[in-house]
Amino acid sequence: MDTLTLKKENPISGRLKQLFFVVFVLLLALSMGYGYLRFAEDARTTAVLPAAVLWLALLWLIDHFARRLTEKSWLSRHFTAVALAAAGVFFAVVLALANLCRYTPQCDLDAIFNGALNWLNGSLTSGQFNTTIDPVAYFYYFPNNLGGMAVLAGAFRVFGMQDAFLSACIFNSLLLTVLFLSVVFSLKELAGVRGGVDGLALVCCNLPLWFAGAFFYTDSLSLAFPTAAFYCLLRAKRAQKVPARCGWVLGAAAIFAAGGFAKITVLILAIAAGIWLLLQKDWKKALLLGVATALLTAGAQGALQAALYPSQLDPATAEIMNTPTLHWVMMGLKDDGYYNPQDYTFTRSFTSTQERDAALRQEIANRMQGFGLTHLIRHNLRKIGHDISSGTLQLSDFYDDGPMQPEWMQNLLLTGRSPANSGYEALCGGIHLCMLLLMLYGAAKQIRGCKIDFAGCLWLGYFGLMVFLSMWETDPRYTVNYTGVLMICAALGLLALPQKKAAPKKAQPEQAGAAAA
Repeated sequence: MDTLTLKKENPISGRLKQLFFVVFVLLLALSMGYGYLRFAEDARTTAVLPAAVLWLALLWLIDHFARRLTEKSWLSRHFTAVALAAAGVFFAVVLALANLCRYTPQCDLDAIFNGALNWLNGSLTSGQFNTTIDPVAYFYYFPNNLGGMAVLAGAFRVFGMQDAFLSACIFNSLLLTVLFLSVVFSLKELAGVRGGVDGLALVCCNLPLWFAGAFFYTDSLSLAFPTAAFYCLLRAKRAQKVPARCGWVLGAAAIFAAGGFAKITVLILAIAAGIWLLLQKDWKKALLLGVATALLTAGAQGALQAALYPSQLDPATAEIMNTPTLHWVMMGLKDDGYYNPQDYTFTRSFTSTQERDAALRQEIANRMQGFGLTHLIRHNLRKIGHDISSGTLQLSDFYDDGPMQPEWMQNLLLTGRSPANSGYEALCGGIHLCMLLLMLYGAAKQIRGCKIDFAGCLWLGYFGLMVFLSMWETDPRYTVNYTGVLMICAALGLLALPQKKAAPKKAQPEQAGAAAA
């Protein structure tokens, strides 16, 4: 069953749907243009494009094979067992490679990694740190990372603190395996075994995932949650009985809340799913999802606040030192929108929160006025392009901190280390570009009226992420936790590719005579 020809059920307005996908196609296409043209003079660009074509050809061949599967074929009958076995192999390989990828956590990761260990030992801000960060100041400046720190503390509590790095790797490898399964089984729900096979192919071809077990910063810790929640919502749509439907929706809400605990952008997909349910006139599920997600998210954040304030952190100090949202908006308007220390110095130069926020708003207005509307649009498209055009999950940002990996792995994974890394990054960039193009193609098909039912919320969620990033600091890591969303959309785009129709069989002589008669 092809999800792109699913029967409509409480469809949204055709014109409204088409308008959204027109805007999505324009935004993604223009952002991709800015994202890849910035490498126009870089040798990596000339390698990424042919790599994308090769990946697309491989995926098309796999889909061609999957399309020929029948319900009675061995793979169709045993697909669940095959997928679970593949996930087991994936987990084992990811964990083994993660153990080889050992490095010394630095800066932000150092803060939440060793902060979690210190918290379990009694004091969040005292103990051993690898870098010269001030842990007291860090957790006041960046309370948004306290959720990731708490997640790691939970992992250490379960898997042990003696080898904390390995414990974090085990936990993160499990999350990556959840991503594996949720992508595959979501596509099976949407498009049968054919979709499941395409999902297996996309996950296995996404090379950085195999090396991401040791990447346990907030971006990766939240990676599995969007697709896991989406799978629950698909099951809720299929469930026949009310208790089952409510249970699956509540499960999705709990997963969204848990993902948002580590990285708040996970909740963008929760909002998109709620909007899509409303547009499909599925009011009850939309209301239950929205209320449950809000309550669970608030409860989780409240529990964390109660655990840390005032026993570990002073609320009055936090109110003054916490970095406001306006800071990242302001920083996103300077140059290419990347991190710059001057803006941090400016934000932290105030002792009054009212004066600080007023100064930040004025600086934002000044920078926007200096752009002009046309330049501002180009600036935001360029920022989105920077964020979405990296296919490596930015592993090198962490793995090159005090690397203890074997030399062959350093040569492969660390940016600029050797020709092997250039080839690896080209392959990673190729599959990533291939997935973006397939997502774009899937969206373009919707403009022409191809029906995709509830999976449309994935495009809406990715659109919401792009809009959010257009107003935020530029960093490709901010799209990491939507990798699963991208893979599902790419698979649905792959399913929508035109297929060569089988030639009609020639009529047998007796059939031809009967037809003539």
